[in-house]
Amino acid sequence: MTDRPTDWPTYWHGASTAALLGTERRAVPAHPASGEATVMAVRDAVLDAETHRPVPTRGEADPARRTVRLLAAGTVARRAGLRPSLPVDALVLGERDRRPEIGAHVAGLWHRILSDWPGLDEEFVGRVLGSGQRLAPDLVPPMLQRWRGSTVAHARVRAAAGPLADWLIELSPGLACRGRLPAGANLMALVPPTITPDLALAVAAVDGDTPDPRPLLRLVTTAVFADRIVVANAVRSLSQDGLVALLAVLEPRRGEPIATGLAPAVRDLAALRLTLLRALPADTLSPEPEEGISE
Repeated sequence: MTDRPTDWPTYWHGASTAALLGTERRAVPAHPASGEATVMAVRDAVLDAETHRPVPTRGEADPARRTVRLLAAGTVARRAGLRPSLPVDALVLGERDRRPEIGAHVAGLWHRILSDWPGLDEEFVGRVLGSGQRLAPDLVPPMLQRWRGSTVAHARVRAAAGPLADWLIELSPGLACRGRLPAGANLMALVPPTITPDLALAVAAVDGDTPDPRPLLRLVTTAVFADRIVVANAVRSLSQDGLVALLAVLEPRRGEPIATGLAPAVRDLAALRLTLLRALPADTLSPEPEEGISE
């Protein structure tokens, strides 16, 4: 067989005919330089076998053994369901993002946030964006999936991820957002958490010129489970210095931590958010949403 086959039926017919008639009567099909996906897969398998397990020479080569390997590879390809197909276009990579990537410890912080306090997720993405860094590649798909129902949050993830986000969305349209970003949206503006008037006064006392965490401590230790969301929002409203002051009064006394009300949960949230602020000091974040940001 002198012609090099480029389609699976011709290649398989030539190989099986050579096996039935004998390689002394019928030449083994030559490896095609190009062709359909199935033909190329069989060729690569045979070449790999010949490379790692050389055929002992009998003059030039042993066509009978080569035919056996060709038929074995072809049988596996058929049983695996491979079918003739058009060549697949080479994967085109996205543009390169020259911003530094967040470290592994910061990426691990997001996993803890998502597991323990998902309310900090938007602030995490905003702080990555404000710090001039970019998201780790392994965080981008789950973040796009998580926020595809929120236009502003999804756009914030795309901005923090860079060209990688658009590249992934093109490959997997399910990661795209269902809505349209409002005109003039400011991605650096985070919607402030909703808290009660009493908690607002307590937060102001902690973040004042002379920090006084006692009012907030009283509310935390007397709060019940139903108050957990607004209490958590109060902790999310504190500055970095306010978090330090609050944690100081929540520290264990005489070896025993404060365990009344929501104190244990607040201590965990405050410590996690303080770690976030120190890991990503994004000073460009705005605490108030600008006009046109609300969804």
